[in-house]
Amino acid sequence: MIGLLQIWHLALPVDGRAAALAAVLGAAGLIWNRRAILDDLRLRIGQRRTWAALAGLLPAAILLSNRAISAPAIHDTGLYHVPTVRWIEAYPVVPGLGNLHDRLAFNSAYLLYAALLDQGFWDGRAQHLAGGLLLLALFAQGIVSLGRLLRRDPAHRAADGFGALIGIAMLQQALLPDIASLSPDLPIFALTAVLTGQFLAFLEWRDGQGREANFAIFALVVPALIGVTVKLSFAAFAGALIPLTLAVWLRRASPERRKTLAWIGGAAALILVPWLARGVILSGYPAYPITAGALPVAWRVPEATAISQSDWIRSWARQPEARPEDTLNSWDWLRPWLDRLLLMYDVGAALCFACAAGVILLAGRVLRRVRPTGHGLWPVLLPPAVSLIAWFFTAPAYRFASGSIAALGAGSLVIALHGWRRPAGRRRAWIVPALLAALCLPLIAGFRWTGPGADGGFHPLPPADVQTFTTASGLVVYTPREGDQCWDAPLPCTPYPDAGLCLRQAETLQYGFVRCPGEG
Repeated sequence: MIGLLQIWHLALPVDGRAAALAAVLGAAGLIWNRRAILDDLRLRIGQRRTWAALAGLLPAAILLSNRAISAPAIHDTGLYHVPTVRWIEAYPVVPGLGNLHDRLAFNSAYLLYAALLDQGFWDGRAQHLAGGLLLLALFAQGIVSLGRLLRRDPAHRAADGFGALIGIAMLQQALLPDIASLSPDLPIFALTAVLTGQFLAFLEWRDGQGREANFAIFALVVPALIGVTVKLSFAAFAGALIPLTLAVWLRRASPERRKTLAWIGGAAALILVPWLARGVILSGYPAYPITAGALPVAWRVPEATAISQSDWIRSWARQPEARPEDTLNSWDWLRPWLDRLLLMYDVGAALCFACAAGVILLAGRVLRRVRPTGHGLWPVLLPPAVSLIAWFFTAPAYRFASGSIAALGAGSLVIALHGWRRPAGRRRAWIVPALLAALCLPLIAGFRWTGPGADGGFHPLPPADVQTFTTASGLVVYTPREGDQCWDAPLPCTPYPDAGLCLRQAETLQYGFVRCPGEG
């Protein structure tokens, strides 16, 4: 859907028509697969484990829903997430939008998804829906993994153990303010978790060949490419995962490789070409604020602005409020950064997962209770490890790497436990749930119930208090009276009004913004 929305937005705004298209495609998929869906429902509805899974999912859904009705607490949601969604809903992609406000040039496809949801009843409420749906699906997958893990011989023991552990990290994400915002950090966490689990399952699936194996590869590569369009920093994870996945796949005998590679290439073009085109239209750069590949278009954001934006991102991630010249040329930020990082519970949980993996593996070998059956699974740790190395040397804010931290810790633990002799009988059935419950208790203890808000139970967006600013060309823009958040203000709004800003075509916002002649 993101691939289609990127193409759609080149010509049309993401409005009710796009939502209708999504509804038609979804209905067509349900109708096309109705027999398989009904057969599956008939098979599962009489099984006790189905009702047990639903019983586990219901309280999680209530918790997520309660957290999702909150008011947005992420600063960037008011700074540029909500304003970007308003532009997406009002116009096709606007040339030079980064000249109005440089952060509007951040080309996150996640905000296209948010605009798609921001229709009808959910108009102005997409922040309550977008992230929570992803976390609910992730938690449901964790419950299914736990159910499989408790069977005698699960086909993907390590992948199911990983899925169950990721459910704990999901609970922590539900307690963070991202769930009621439009921050792309939350979908990146979800994508990292899902892709790591899928890759782990593929590594365990040693006999996987033919169409199913080919589709598994397609379902790994395509979401990894989607992650790059959601947030540019995901490129390190995807850049490690995709070649590693293809290398493992090509080593196995599998028919129709050319056909599968053609499908992957077509999907990559569908996803990346429109994304790069949208980047050029928004800022003149394919991957703003990276200046490589700049095109000589009239609306290109000044290179100095792009470099300054990149420096501020890296500097703020190392030490908030500090200036780039104070953090980018020294290591003085390292100690306070580490102190802040260790205060995060789920960082501590992930480190505990990793430490427990090492201790269990060492003790098991000493006691001869562990067979080295998990040694072939270690490649799953490479993508999150590469991602964390790139993260540390670029923009090491914790929220940019929460998914990789959790994936590395949980992955280490399940690989270490892969050969452990499990207790037989009834004792075995209680060990895993008991351990998971013990890890969840500190998170549940930190939950605080959110009361109803003024917007039909939802907590609405803060009101936009703006004033007008007139540029030298006569263009009238809105700007916040205090602070730098436009929220849901009328278009065009910017916290940094520029007297040298012009419209490309008089009195028409759709055709975008340029620097006035003579303004540089």
